Amino acid sequence: MKGLITFPMFDGIDDWYVWLFVFKKFEGNLIDSPEGHLEWIENNKLTDLNLWDGDKIFIPWLFEDKCFSAKFIYENGEYISHTVTFHS
Repeated sequence: MKGLITFPMFDGIDDWYVWLFVFKKFEGNLIDSPEGHLEWIENNKLTDLNLWDGDKIFIPWLFEDKCFSAKFIYENGEYISHTVTFHS
């Protein structure tokens, strides 16, 4: 586990909580999900994807040697601000 992010009232109704994990090995087959087609992407190409503005901020944190907890604020789908605490 690398981090926990909260998105208060992300959809205008509910708080969203996202736990982030990284894995160095995987065995098995990827399956599609309701969120879309899944595929492996090279780490250095992750921020080239069509991402939320906040994703571009926290993705590099996944490769640091520490965990984090963060809160990202969005209003009407637009990134407003974030706070983060890194834990060793």
